[in-house]
Amino acid sequence: MKNHILAMSALSSFLKKAI
Repeated sequence: MKNHILAMSALSSFLKKAI
């Protein structure tokens, strides 16, 4: 479960960087 949260956090960071 922790891995899923980590993946979501990384995805959110990537999206923020894209914008």
